[in-house]
Amino acid sequence: MVEHGLIEVGSHTHTHGLFVGRTVAFRGDLARSLAVLRNTFGVEQASFAFPFGRYDPELVAAVREVGAACALTAEANCVAPQADPFAWGRFNVVRRDTPATLVLKLNGWYSALRSAWHCVRRPWSTGAAARAAGYPSAANHTTSSLARQNGSL
Repeated sequence: MVEHGLIEVGSHTHTHGLFVGRTVAFRGDLARSLAVLRNTFGVEQASFAFPFGRYDPELVAAVREVGAACALTAEANCVAPQADPFAWGRFNVVRRDTPATLVLKLNGWYSALRSAWHCVRRPWSTGAAARAAGYPSAANHTTSSLARQNGSL
């Protein structure tokens, strides 16, 4: 399937370790993974996905140095033409996805809706900041609801 272009084989490191802050170990692990792909499947320049989606600038630099074609994070962001190919986002495809949800993800709506949802949800989860902005906290809302049910308000 690789030979006929039906699938692409990429790297996710050799051991799938958490490498943030361990650049030297990461560089060696990634080099080993890329060598396996080259020797086993003939992949000369593989794409790479950061294990757990976790990365830092040093890991991005190491991916460039070791020779991967690009690097993918676990951030659900569309790739723009000017985006750094070593910090591209990616979308998970899950069983509940439909053709419509895939279209939303690939056209950027998923990211926009997700950001909007977090903005709407954020005031309820930030406690003091939400109260300072005039929003009741979730705890105060629950206490008031219970007081109403008990007839104390």
